[in-house]
This record gives sequence, structure tokens and C-alpha cells, in this order.
Amino acid sequence: MQRPSDRLRLVLLAALGVEAAACRTRVVGGDTDTAVPTVPPDSAEPDDTGMIDSAPPDDTADTGGPDDTADSGGDTADTGKDTADTADTADTCGSAPDAAAQWNANGWLGWGTWTVCLAIPASDPGCTQAADVAGALDAILTPDCQYDPNDTGFFRSPINPPCDDGTTYLESVSCGPVAGAAGACCFEVQLGQIAIGRPLWVDGVLRTAAASHDASGWSAPRASVPVPGALRAAVRDGWLAIARAEHASVASFARVVFDLLHHGAPADLIADATRAQADEIRHAADAFALASALDGRSWGPGPLDLTGVSARSTLDGVLVAAIIEGCVGETLAAHEAAVAAEAAADPAIAALLRGVADDEARHAALAWRIVRWVLDARPDLADLARDTFATATAHARVRPASDGPDLSPWGLLTGARPEAAAAEALDDVVAPCVDALGLAA
Repeated sequence: MQRPSDRLRLVLLAALGVEAAACRTRVVGGDTDTAVPTVPPDSAEPDDTGMIDSAPPDDTADTGGPDDTADSGGDTADTGKDTADTADTADTCGSAPDAAAQWNANGWLGWGTWTVCLAIPASDPGCTQAADVAGALDAILTPDCQYDPNDTGFFRSPINPPCDDGTTYLESVSCGPVAGAAGACCFEVQLGQIAIGRPLWVDGVLRTAAASHDASGWSAPRASVPVPGALRAAVRDGWLAIARAEHASVASFARVVFDLLHHGAPADLIADATRAQADEIRHAADAFALASALDGRSWGPGPLDLTGVSARSTLDGVLVAAIIEGCVGETLAAHEAAVAAEAAADPAIAALLRGVADDEARHAALAWRIVRWVLDARPDLADLARDTFATATAHARVRPASDGPDLSPWGLLTGARPEAAAAEALDDVVAPCVDALGLAA
């Protein structure tokens, strides 16, 4: 059986018109390159043309160990420490550190371990280990990220972290409560990040719509998903983050259509970008429906701020966006969805993620084709492309592991899995495709 990265590499190299056997990929930790063999489709599944293996659910859910991830009601929730009962570990939680220092330590996005405080004093009767920290996400994440106007880089760091960039969610409460500054009710938490869909970047800032209970037409009824009570809020918040990112991807692809029309791109590129918008609408609706089933009430997107979203005026801008948002962002999204599908124990979630992985693979392929089209028209932009790939891949590797519970049975990669998935996609998929474009350093 092929690995998800093997299948994705073949899809993207085919989109670039490159024979996989002719491409070369790096051996991690080695001094030489090794040819990537052409891997034929799974002979047991001649009709399987998707990006990931469509084996029966119990085949992909069986990890071979005694603590099978298919058992979603028991051993997967046990991570070696009781995250619900924190009384015995409360004395190990420190008071809230400086937010800017935490942000710098955790990377340009907010994943990792944070100490956060609710808007109640530690002396309040509600400040207990049973406090609804997950339900008070807005009290943990500043509702809107704010940025220094003098920061002009593509990846801008907010000045008020941890803040809501639309892709961050509360993964777990590690310990607490403890009395923080001014006697506040504080907890140590794990924040996670999702990497699904093509992000909507506007002037270096991620844009997403807020989740809302008032939105209609985005959350079709679906069967309840069995999740242990202690993990239910974390799984819900993770899928709400996915839903918001997928919703913003619709606008991101609309902008791609504008870019391509503005610069006279071929019809096939425009047609595929338009098709991708419909895919992202479906992904967002499915994710909102899943979050609603977990929460017992309807969720959907609020208004999306599209101020400043317009066609990019230069091919330089089109190239940079295609590399960061598509070649790196969507390639990692396709791979992460495929890996999450293999790890998911819930059959409905696994099937949803398999469809997302196949769609995101096509979206990533479109981005690589756009880059090739731009470079064919403007060979002088090769150095810009090379530098942009270097910057984007360096940022994509910043995925510190968390020590929260394993949420992979419900389609969310946590712990060390996101970092491992990103590294595999960058080394086994992105690097060979960069080589195929003739941009290897």
C-alpha cells in the first residue's frame, strides 16, 4: 500500500508533466539524492483513482497495536495523564508568562503550550478544575489579531497573542486552575492549528469569518459522532477551525480566478480554479455540519471581511501567492487530510477526509501548474520563486508538538503528528516538485 505522500507526489508530478522516475528527492539526513521510483496504483484496487487508498474502514483504522484507534471510546483518550482531573498537577502550573515571549517561542502561529487566564478571579467559586475553559475560547484567544502597521512581511506576527486567526483551536487543558497575575483564574492549555484548505491572506494577515449560530444553509443534519465527554469540546473546536478555514478558501479561490483573468491565463487554469471554489463550499458545509453534530446546535459562518481582496496587479504577486498558499499550503493540506483519514476511527469522518484529501490534491496541482505558467512567461522570476519556496517551507516546519490527548480518531492530528506530517510532505512531495520546476537550490 502506498503512503499518502507517495500518491500525492505522483499526482503533482503528473500535473507538471514529469515522469516520477525521472525526478529526484532528498534522503533526509543523507548527503546524496535518491531517485523516486514510479509506484503503480494498488493492484488490488484497479478502480481506485483517488489520492489516498480507499481500503475498507477497518483496514485503515487498524494500527496493529493493542490500543487500536478504532476503539474511540476508551484507550485513545488515555494519554497517560488525566487532563480532566488537574488537582494533583495544579502546583506545576506557573502564572501566565509574557504573551509576546510565548508567541516567539511557539512560532508565528499560536500552537503549543500556553498559560491563559479567564475573566474571573481565582477566588471565584467557578474557578475550579471543572471550569468550562473550552467553552470560553473567546476569553482565551483575543477575538481579533492585531498587527503592527510597520510589519510588512508576508507572515506578520500579531501584537496581541494569543489571538483568533481562524485556524487556532483549544486542543486541551493541561492543568490548573492556579492563581495568576492579580489573582486571575489561570490554566495551562494546549492550542492546536489546522492546515486544511487554501488560506485567505490579505496583506500578510489570515482572514476568516467568525463562527455563528445564526448562519443558515451551512449545516446539514448529520448523525451524532461518539466522542468521550472530556474531549468533545476540543474535537468540536477543531472542526469549527477547519470549517472556518474552508469557508475562507472559497474567497481565496475567487481571488485566484481574478488573478488568472487579469493576467490572461489559459482557460483550463481558470476552469479548475472555479471548480475548486465549489469544492471548498462543500468542505466548509461538511465541517460545519460535523461541528454542529458534536455541539448539539447549529453552526455556520458569519460575514467574511473582503476589504482589500482584489486581483493581484503583477505576476510577481500571483507567483508568490501561488507558492505560499497553494504549492506549500494546499500540498500540506492534502497530505494532512490523507494522514488524518488513515488515522480516523470514525468511518464517517474518515470518508469525509478522504474526499477532502482528493480535492485538495487537485487544488495543489493547480497551484503548481500556475507557477509553471508564470515561470514560462517570466523566466526572470525564477530567483523570486526559489526564495519564496525557501521562506514558505521554513515557516511550514514550525509545528511544535503538544502533550494533549490524541484526537486523531476524530480526524484531528495532535501531539507530534502535525509536525511529522508537515515534514514528510515537505521532504517527499514539495522538494521533488521544486526540483521538477528546476528551482532546486
